[in-house]
Amino acid sequence: VRIGIEVSARLRNKFVQLIWAPRGFLGRHDFLRFLEEPEVKEFLAQGQEVVEYEKSRVLQLLATFNEKHLPALNEKYGVSVPPLDEEEFLVSVGCGQVSLVHLAEFAHRSILPHLQTKTKELSREYESANGEDRARIKKLVDSFNQLDPETLLDRYLSHGANMDLVHDSAEDESDRLPTMLSLDTSALLDKLDKLPCRSRITLNPSNLSPADVLEVLYDGRGRITHLEIYNLKDWAQERIDHRPLINYMRLVINSGNVVEAKRLVGEIMESVELEVKDGGETWKKIREIFRDVKTLLGFYRASRLRSRLGSDSIGQSRYTRGMGLVVVPTLPWRARMEIRHDPERLIPVTTVALRHTTEIKNIEDMPLRQLPPERHEASDLLVRGPRSKKVTWSVGHNTTTLADHGNIATLGGLPEQDGNGLHLASDDHGGAVKRPSFGPMNSGLINSAKILMGFLPAFLTFYLTKDWWLLAYFGAPIWFGITGFRNILQSVVGGGGLRRSSLLHWKDLVSWGRVADSLLFTGFSVPLLDYLVKKLLLAHALGITTSTDPIMLYTVIAIANGIYISSHNTYRGLPLGAIVGNFFRTILSIPLAIGLNYAIEKIVIASGVPVDAALAGMQLWAAVISKAASDVVAAIIEGAADRHQNFSHRKIDYEEKLAQIYDVFAQLETTFPEQDVLALSRNSKKLFEILQEKNVSLFRNMVIDSLDLLYFWMYQPRARATLAQQIKSMSSDEREFFLQSQKVLELKRVVSEMFLDGLVGKRFEKALAFYLSYSDGYLRSLARIAKRS
Repeated sequence: VRIGIEVSARLRNKFVQLIWAPRGFLGRHDFLRFLEEPEVKEFLAQGQEVVEYEKSRVLQLLATFNEKHLPALNEKYGVSVPPLDEEEFLVSVGCGQVSLVHLAEFAHRSILPHLQTKTKELSREYESANGEDRARIKKLVDSFNQLDPETLLDRYLSHGANMDLVHDSAEDESDRLPTMLSLDTSALLDKLDKLPCRSRITLNPSNLSPADVLEVLYDGRGRITHLEIYNLKDWAQERIDHRPLINYMRLVINSGNVVEAKRLVGEIMESVELEVKDGGETWKKIREIFRDVKTLLGFYRASRLRSRLGSDSIGQSRYTRGMGLVVVPTLPWRARMEIRHDPERLIPVTTVALRHTTEIKNIEDMPLRQLPPERHEASDLLVRGPRSKKVTWSVGHNTTTLADHGNIATLGGLPEQDGNGLHLASDDHGGAVKRPSFGPMNSGLINSAKILMGFLPAFLTFYLTKDWWLLAYFGAPIWFGITGFRNILQSVVGGGGLRRSSLLHWKDLVSWGRVADSLLFTGFSVPLLDYLVKKLLLAHALGITTSTDPIMLYTVIAIANGIYISSHNTYRGLPLGAIVGNFFRTILSIPLAIGLNYAIEKIVIASGVPVDAALAGMQLWAAVISKAASDVVAAIIEGAADRHQNFSHRKIDYEEKLAQIYDVFAQLETTFPEQDVLALSRNSKKLFEILQEKNVSLFRNMVIDSLDLLYFWMYQPRARATLAQQIKSMSSDEREFFLQSQKVLELKRVVSEMFLDGLVGKRFEKALAFYLSYSDGYLRSLARIAKRS
């Protein structure tokens, strides 16, 4: 996460929006220290004056809305909305900064219930009305739907709709403006230069013309590092007239071509030559730049002017898709297909996606003397185990630009219904006809439907093609039983098996949606493998059976199964590694299938069954045997993958939580510089009493961290084994503080009072009972692990 602060600079009669992003910090503590620097505190204090000024302007607009616009709105729509309450509005904003968008959304939330009530009244009137009155009522309800936050902002809350307010304050505005808002671009950037950090500064040209942008870049003297070339909100509102030219300006400046730059500046100068609104000041400035183009290009010769994309999604817009963008070529095949079916997600921006493959080599067997001296101590930190590859993506440096056909898509969606969702109850055409959606359906019903869809083709294949009653009626249940049991077993074993927590039931480890998907697709594999491949292709066309050539039979069935599994894995959007792995696990199942066939055949013949009957039976069961062998291999491979994934997730959980515990350790060291913190932490009760006076939030953090670790221990798969590994890798001081810090859970009365005081909210009963029931056993287990370590 990069912290950015929006700042404004004066450009004659308008403001230039810049985003200042300080950078060059070693971590969050370094950043917090930066905020405590005197220069930074002074800068932020001046910024707070701007925030208060903007707040007062918004509250003025709220008062004007109550006095001027709300009565007219009530009369127009026939409602009685009371004046908006200033205190309620400020509460609704919360910890954010007051803005016109927040005011528009608050006004909309206040007005909407009255529109809903009025619509119900109009519905009753609509039933007995004649044709002309019906059209009037329907038109009125349609206008209700159009009164969304964006409409309120444009019609009633914008500065254009309140020119009298702007005019009244124009005379003394210069006297009331905060210091920060009186600075021009050069002065503001000079102020930022004096702060003790490096910076990235992005120019947002939403309210600027190309001439304005050119002037700001020239006055910035290369200190503006990024230019916003695309904004979701501006594109949705079709405020894009100048964006292509502004993007082209960036490309020309980066090219360093003096001839092309002079031509571009000349065209901009001609377009503003007749501009007289500002007394010709803009034209004079562009003329100055025209004569000094070489200097402008020199500002960006060493460091190019880079691009930025923005969303301006501080509210919940009904017309824009909100935050989140993704580079399409980096997505799996199925996700790319979804975007292709919804081309409106694509924005007119393109970039170059770079794919990086990092090979991680095994150094476990490399003699220490073969490593460079500076790597001796770090050698045990390198990845051990088999050689592996890691694939990552990055964006090509400064390759993002506007284009007719972009390769960047939005992640956010649009609201399902337009407007306010109001319609007349008795109007057949009042509400839009919606297609049935499976999204809100109960997940159990969806999973049952998937299993049934897969079971039908499997059952019909066995029932219609097998004469033996056992296979005809029970072939499909056996086939499904193999797949279902394999999925459940691998999930349970991967999650810890019999060594899991007593609170973690085996059903909690199983993804039933994953089981249902597996059963759905395995059902369709029955007609493919048993009927098309085994019977029609191999037996009838090629004469290959378990009697004539069992090796070829099981090889072909396995390859066909591998192709089928890889195909539906691709359709489901699984990663490439899973697709390739699932294909090759069917190849690995071939020897196992041949071995099972041989063993079963010998057992059946040894039990007295004639050889011909035994061979005929083996032919009937060949697809089932191949399926069983494939699932046995899958259980081993995917079970190991599930186990590895659970360990990876728990490692991330513990690393994050342990970092917070070590942070508390560091804060205790600075709080008590002359005391032995490890000795102090051995007595939890005494530590609590001291921290009550010195820093009570530190003790609260210790309790929260310990409760989180107790939850991991009791409810997260593979948590216990992962924690044991983490404890072994700790230094002696870290291990001792970690173990002692967990003993705060022994202070039952103190921790219980924290629950009662709202540590986890008002519904604390189950959490408190969980803590009281299992904390002692958790602490005893930690003590045993510590002894072994």
